[in-house]
Amino acid sequence: MESEAEAKAAENTDNPYQSPQSQIGVEFEPETYQGSIYNILSIAVATLFGSVLAAGLLLQSNFEKFGQKRQAIVTLFLTIIATIGLLFASLFIDYPSSLLYLLINFLAAVIVLPLTGFLQGKSIDDHEYSDRPFHSIFRAIGIGLVCMIGLGVMLMTALMLYLNFAQPY
Repeated sequence: MESEAEAKAAENTDNPYQSPQSQIGVEFEPETYQGSIYNILSIAVATLFGSVLAAGLLLQSNFEKFGQKRQAIVTLFLTIIATIGLLFASLFIDYPSSLLYLLINFLAAVIVLPLTGFLQGKSIDDHEYSDRPFHSIFRAIGIGLVCMIGLGVMLMTALMLYLNFAQPY
């Protein structure tokens, strides 16, 4: 062993301008998943249109791409609960205009933006660092609009059922 150490020391003295060699190597190895994900801004913009339903679906999609199945299932479950809660609360709120809907979604986006950064920020940064593709923001807007239409249909159905049962016979 001493002869190997002496040989290495002799190699280092041959070239005084050579950089020192380190035994500790820090290399970036990204996760082994494929496909595009949604960035934080896309998730926030989709939330403006599609409320917590759109945010939850995009977060769940990212968790699945990252291979975090448990977090994806929990996110989907919490999204369903939050959407049902929002629909139930909407039955008792009189919407004077769509401005209130956008205000509620703006508040949801303000909450979702740092939450996404906390939950997926490192994975999204690693994804960007390794030059992997992101979904278009227009795709996220489309998903938000589809969720908005879906929420509207569910709200109208729930409102019609509520009014139908509330009428005296």
